[in-house]
Amino acid sequence: MTEKAKGIILDAFEDIVSGMDEDSLEAADARTAIRTLNRMMATLEARSIFFGFTPVTTLSSEVTVDDGAIDPIIQLLAFRLWPKYRSAPMPEILSANASQAINTLLLISLADKDLTPTYPDILPVGSGNTYYTDAGEVFYSEDTL
Repeated sequence: MTEKAKGIILDAFEDIVSGMDEDSLEAADARTAIRTLNRMMATLEARSIFFGFTPVTTLSSEVTVDDGAIDPIIQLLAFRLWPKYRSAPMPEILSANASQAINTLLLISLADKDLTPTYPDILPVGSGNTYYTDAGEVFYSEDTL
């Protein structure tokens, strides 16, 4: 399922402005929301949270992220747009949703990555103070310490 920028932006505005619909979305508000969405996603990528997001230019642009990332992006966008459209203090639920959204996006971003540690071939093996013999002799005897 692909999502258009318009759907994400309208859903984010519904969280902050009651009664927002397609007809009441003005061109200036749409430009502000698109610019905020692109900046927000660039900030996430700068924090190593990658989705393959392609910046949007119009409301009809497709948002190129996994379907599971759409809701967290809407929550974060509402969080980022709140101070521009509301003078009232931000509700705690909006802050909590934004925090949870970042965690969700981080998990989605890490899901495709191989997190198995890799070590270089020249890394020494063992602690270096024992022989590999049956006797188990200590490399450094107590006499030399």
